Amino acid sequence: MALLDDLKKRVADTTQGAVRGARDISDAARYNSLISDEQKTIANLYGQVGKYFYEHCTAVAESPLKELCDAIAAANGRIAACQLGLQQIRGVKPCPNCGKEIALASAFCSHCGAPAEVASMPAASEMPPPRRFCVNCGGELEPGAAFCLSCGQRV
Repeated sequence: MALLDDLKKRVADTTQGAVRGARDISDAARYNSLISDEQKTIANLYGQVGKYFYEHCTAVAESPLKELCDAIAAANGRIAACQLGLQQIRGVKPCPNCGKEIALASAFCSHCGAPAEVASMPAASEMPPPRRFCVNCGGELEPGAAFCLSCGQRV
């Protein structure tokens, strides 16, 4: 009988240990999740502080903050150039009043009704030659090329 009681006690201890271990793992995961959430909150707040500084204090910034502000301004300039390129590809322009995209040929904004400058199409002589691409590798072909410079395919 003592052997059976000892076995029951060992099983109970093992089960309690497993339950404690599972609870510890669950608690650790919960704490890790809470820590991660707080770290994301801090990163977001750092971003807000930086944005506020950039928008309100750039003029008084000293190095290295001035260099970071200049890098942000340069990146914003590159983004604006890319957005302009996208608008040209899509054949749209921003409304000077509300900023919504409207067709290049629109004399008025379809969203707010404000007058918009009508963009004139460039003359054929001002248009760049159409770009050609290799059917074999997709590389861009030089104007007038008979062979692809990337893969040697005859075009």
